[in-house]
Amino acid sequence: MNGMSISAQQQRIERACGIHRPRYHHKPTGKRYILIGEAGGACELEGLDGRSTYAMRESLDDNEIWERLP
Repeated sequence: MNGMSISAQQQRIERACGIHRPRYHHKPTGKRYILIGEAGGACELEGLDGRSTYAMRESLDDNEIWERLP
């Protein structure tokens, strides 16, 4: 795991404290990700498998590719 990933326990703590990290569904692959970092329009997303993927903000805003989850 990289230094920016968060554990399941940390995710539960954040939810309990009202901290929300945006979650996304990548429609072409069916995978779900959580946004863990953003700098200069570049976003790092972590999948359920703990692997990171990267996308530009404009790409995340494209509803044909990414769906923001509640």
